[in-house]
Amino acid sequence: MSLSLDDLYRDTGTRFRVYVQSPVLKGFSEPETIWVSSPAGTLGPGPEDARMVAILPIEKKEYGAKDLPPFMGR
Repeated sequence: MSLSLDDLYRDTGTRFRVYVQSPVLKGFSEPETIWVSSPAGTLGPGPEDARMVAILPIEKKEYGAKDLPPFMGR
């Protein structure tokens, strides 16, 4: 997203924090602040609306050495 849109949405939109990658990965332990154009109060939990949803997968395994490239097998 362009910096100018971030600046606009800071004044008119909704702010929330997301992990852009698994927080157990080096360099991703802190969530990033995201601004979207939806006015405050129009998003549901998650955040969620008719066009987007942010989720935290339940019972998802954390990454381990065997789950990272290079992938072995067929």
